Amino acid sequence: MSKGLSIFALCLAIGTGALAQTAVETYNEGNALGKAGKWEQAAQKYEAATQADPNLWQAYMGLGNAYHNLGRDTEALKAYDKSLSLHPDNPTLKAYVEKIQGTQSAAPSSTAPSSSGPGTKGLFMNYSIGYDFAFPDEMNKGLKGRAAFLIDMFGYTEATTSDSNSAIATALEFGVMLDPQNSISLEPSFRLAFEGSLTSSSDDYNETFAPHMMGLIVKYGLLIPMGQGNDLRLSLGGGWYHAIVDWHYQPDTTLPYDAKGAYEGDTLGAVLGISDEIDLGGGIALGITAKGRLARFDKVTAATLIDNGVGVGPGPYALVVNDYNSDGKMDITFDAVANVDGTTVKYVPIDLSGIEGNISLKAYF
Repeated sequence: MSKGLSIFALCLAIGTGALAQTAVETYNEGNALGKAGKWEQAAQKYEAATQADPNLWQAYMGLGNAYHNLGRDTEALKAYDKSLSLHPDNPTLKAYVEKIQGTQSAAPSSTAPSSSGPGTKGLFMNYSIGYDFAFPDEMNKGLKGRAAFLIDMFGYTEATTSDSNSAIATALEFGVMLDPQNSISLEPSFRLAFEGSLTSSSDDYNETFAPHMMGLIVKYGLLIPMGQGNDLRLSLGGGWYHAIVDWHYQPDTTLPYDAKGAYEGDTLGAVLGISDEIDLGGGIALGITAKGRLARFDKVTAATLIDNGVGVGPGPYALVVNDYNSDGKMDITFDAVANVDGTTVKYVPIDLSGIEGNISLKAYF
C-alpha cells in the first residue's frame, strides 16, 4: 500500500470513529429530551443521529418512540421497522409494533419501549478466558545465568532453561452502564502461568518457577455502537496486582530432598483494552478482546519455605539475582532477605506486564 493510500485509510478510520461518536452523542441528547417530555425536539435529535450513523438501530427506535408519543403512528411504525431491519432480535419492540398496528386509533402512549437495547443501560456481568503473554525478562535471564553458573562453578555437563512467558488468563467483571455510552466496573482477574525451568538431566538437577498473578481492577468503559448488533468498547483501568511465584528446587532428583515455596509481592498497575461485542440476543453479548497490561513487582518474598532436607536456613526469603564471582553474570536463586545488599545480592524484579487476547460472554440485567 502506498503512503498516500495509507494516510487516506487512516483518515477514513478516524473520520468513521468520530462520526459514530457524534451519532451516539446526538442520540443521548434525544433520550434526555424524551425523558423531559419534549418529543418534538427529541424527534429532531433522533433524526439527526440516524443521518450521522444510518446503522444506529437505537436511534430509529427512539425516533419511533418520539413519533408515537406525538400521535404520528404511521411515521413511528416506519422508524420501528427500520430499527428491526438493523436489529431483528428485539422481541419487545416487535410486540409493541403489533400492539400499535392493532390500536392505531388509540391515544398516544407514554410507555413506548426503551430506545436502549442490551448493553446500553443497567447492570452487567462479563466472564472472559484467554491467552496471556508477559515479559518477565529479569527472571528468564536469571535462569540462563544460573545455568551458566552451574556449568562454570559446579562442572555440570549441561543445563537447559525454558522461559515462563505464557499463561491462561481469566476474569469475572461486574459493572453498571451509567448511560448508553459509559460504564464503570470492578474486575477480579487471575493469571495461571506455565512454568519456567532450569534442568540438567545429566546431573539430575531441576528447578522451576511459575509466576502467577491475581488482580482487582477498576475499569472505565466507552461504548461506540457500530450497527448491525455490534459494539466497539474501549476500556481503561487501574488497580492492585498480587504476584505468587511458585518455586521448586531439587538439587538432586535421585534423592528425596527438595525445597519449595511461594514468593509473593504487590504492586499497582494499569490495563488498556479494546473489544468487539456482538449482540446474541436475550441480553447476552459475545466479546473478543485485546488488551495490554502494566504490572511490575520490585521484589517477591516468602516468610517460610518447605524444606525437605535441603537445609535452606532461616527466613524470611526472597528471590534474588546473585553475582557470586563479581563478574557481572547474575543468576537467579533464593536467599535470606537479610543477605540482600543491593550490590552482589539483589531482589529480582518480576515484570508481568504483557498482552492478552480473550473471548467473553457478557450478560446484561
